[in-house]
Order: sequence, then structure tokens, then C-alpha cells
Amino acid sequence: MVVWLDELQHDVASIQEESPGLDDPAVLRRAVAENRILITKDKDFGTLVFKEGQPHSGIILLRLADDNLSATIAAMRRLQEGYSQQLAGNFVVINDRRVRVLNPQGLRI
Repeated sequence: MVVWLDELQHDVASIQEESPGLDDPAVLRRAVAENRILITKDKDFGTLVFKEGQPHSGIILLRLADDNLSATIAAMRRLQEGYSQQLAGNFVVINDRRVRVLNPQGLRI
């Protein structure tokens, strides 16, 4: 997915490639410091944001039944086409059927 986003001219960084093993709070701090939207499959980021109140620049949580690359890219295309203006600063959950956009207080937009 990193290659696909890069081809679309997005400024992309990959924790898996650059800092493997970095713990979730450090990943979130880095994303905030670099003003990046974090794309993840890890539900623990919801805990960090909504239960612990950690700041973020935007999080996209992928909850796809089939998480192969083509399904992930299809979901990201759907997100980009319909929700691109709502990503920054919000917590977005995308699954096979719908997209939920939550503001920093956890309220659906």
C-alpha cells in the first residue's frame, strides 16, 4: 500500500520499514510530530486516542475481512473518493460495508 500511496503523490512513511518494533505510543507521537495521518489495522490506537486521550493528526483503522493488498487499496480508494476532506484530525474506521468518521471526542460525524 505504501507504493500505491506514493504513486498517488502522497508523502508516505512506513513504520514497518523505517522503525520496526516501535511501540504504539511512540508511533502515535511520531505521526503527530510529523503531522501525518496514521493508517493501521491495530485497534489499540483507539484505546490510546479515546481512553487515554492521546493526541493525533488523524487515524484510519482498517477493519477488512479480507486484508490482502487489493482489498486494502479498494477500501482506500473508497475512502479517498468519499471522505478525503474528513480524514485530518478524525478517527476513521473503514470496513467492508461502511466508513465511520469520529471526531476527537468520539462522536460520529
